[in-house]
Amino acid sequence: MWSAQCGATASLATEGYTLEQQAAWGPLVIGDLSLPLTYAATTGQPVWLASQADTAARFSRIVELVPRNERAYAALPLRANGQSLGVLGISFPERHDFTEANRGFLLALADICAIRLEHCSESVTSGRWTASTVHLGYLVQALSEAETVDEVARVIAEAGATSAGAEFANIAVVNLGAGRPDTANLYHASSLTQMIAQRYAVIALDDSTPLGTVMRSGGEVWLRSLSDIETRYPSLLKDTAAAGLAATASLALHGRDRRVIGAMGVAWTQAQAFTDAQKNEVRVVAWLAADALGRAQMLEAERSSRERAERLQRTMTALVASASLAEVTAAVFRHGLPLGASAARLALVDQQHPELLVTLDAVGLPESVLAGLDTLALSVPSPSRDAAATSASVYLPTREDLAARYPDACNVLVRSGHQAWIALPLRSSGRTLGVLTLAFPEPHPIDDGRDQIILTALGSAVADALSRAIRHDADRDLVMSVQRSLLPKTLPEHPRVFPGAYYAPAETRYGLGGDWYDAMLLPGGRILLIVGDVAGHGLDAAITMGQMRSAARALGPISEPAVLLDALDQFAADTPDMLSATAAVAVIDPAERTLRYCPCYCAARTGSSLCSTRREGR
Repeated sequence: MWSAQCGATASLATEGYTLEQQAAWGPLVIGDLSLPLTYAATTGQPVWLASQADTAARFSRIVELVPRNERAYAALPLRANGQSLGVLGISFPERHDFTEANRGFLLALADICAIRLEHCSESVTSGRWTASTVHLGYLVQALSEAETVDEVARVIAEAGATSAGAEFANIAVVNLGAGRPDTANLYHASSLTQMIAQRYAVIALDDSTPLGTVMRSGGEVWLRSLSDIETRYPSLLKDTAAAGLAATASLALHGRDRRVIGAMGVAWTQAQAFTDAQKNEVRVVAWLAADALGRAQMLEAERSSRERAERLQRTMTALVASASLAEVTAAVFRHGLPLGASAARLALVDQQHPELLVTLDAVGLPESVLAGLDTLALSVPSPSRDAAATSASVYLPTREDLAARYPDACNVLVRSGHQAWIALPLRSSGRTLGVLTLAFPEPHPIDDGRDQIILTALGSAVADALSRAIRHDADRDLVMSVQRSLLPKTLPEHPRVFPGAYYAPAETRYGLGGDWYDAMLLPGGRILLIVGDVAGHGLDAAITMGQMRSAARALGPISEPAVLLDALDQFAADTPDMLSATAAVAVIDPAERTLRYCPCYCAARTGSSLCSTRREGR
């Protein structure tokens, strides 16, 4: 580190350079633009050299002077109150790509050094200088480890005061993107009484508080005593005095796009003069807080975006695999709603009455709201009805938008407590199948870029899945109708035997297949039972099952179990395109108290051969 003295720079401290290497630089004169250090001191601009190639391109004079193990370099001007105090040079043994976050950290370090140099020039005692520097180092380390906005805010609230030479600190974080840009959440040091802390948990971005003032204006407010507080913020005087504080400073925190993202406040128990050096000390802490807060917000936004993308991908995957309406509904609601929605309703257009929407499923909406939507007169417009009728999405980012456009529907929807609504038409093959309505707990403006792409992709995927599911359910109804017509509606009655049946096919896609059963009375009071399964599923299996059952009914009264299976075997061999089948036959004779059975029958066509195995027992 070098300090500026009368047009030249004098070395204050070095690390990693030999005396010969330091001497090789020669005199460092302000105005000399051929060296990184003097360039930074002269122009007030930092120098970032990511590699030796960068160094050779910009400062060819020193290529031979740079130590061989040095691959990257940064030269940072040290300035305070508009004056150049010196320059800080930092070397790296390997190539070093200076990221935005890395540059921010190094510039903060340079600001800290500048503050300390200024304090030295004002003869600040070495004991206080050392203690304050140590506290600032702890703060930098703690902020570098904080990953979330909440963690950053709590570090500033607990450690910011000591680092700024004050006794109390708090930090306000603007509610960015939460639908309430006119408020901020406030984090206080734990030393503040809970009653006062709760009173100021959320503040407005207005002139009712110093923090609100600086967040609105982007500036600073320095209140040297209780008199200043009483003059500008009389409503805060009582709480300030009750907290044992006498002077406060409030500074806006700017993000990397220069937008105000929060504010830091520090306070003292005694009145303050607020010298330039003291103000700069507080500003360094505020700068560190702003940098850490902006970084945490960026990380949280990236995590949130990644999680949304993962949820959407899981939803899309589930929709592709959906075969029935029940599976489509589960896919839409199972993996989390998109864009941070907290409630949703999936409704289908009634094909017999296209002006009606029938709720397929909903989540997060009270029954009273769903019932209210269903009972709205057909002449009353609503977001979902308009989306279905116009095939265009309806966006209502605030409750005021909802009330202005749909006053009658608003009276129903507001009962859910939600603030924003999106009605997404679900179209496939040129027709609207239904509407997916999303609700949000806070006002929710829609981004025309990313959000619109997500909604379009989701609507298309849900519509395609619904179209497949509707066709599937129609096929399923047909096959079930065929199968139910082929299975016995009742079983024979017998005074000593009470047959019963429960049909639960294993096929999961259609919920039906070639499984079958039957029972019939035989001469002599006997009862024949048969259970079978035709390979496959769907309509073909059901029809084959019907053929096998009809043949068994015709042959059963005159056959014993093994004989019956022989006859069915021959029937299968003589029937074109017959599928493989298995069956078990039993004959119960209540008078003799016997059960004759043939437990296994297999008819499997391989080429032109048909094989069967039968064993009869009792």
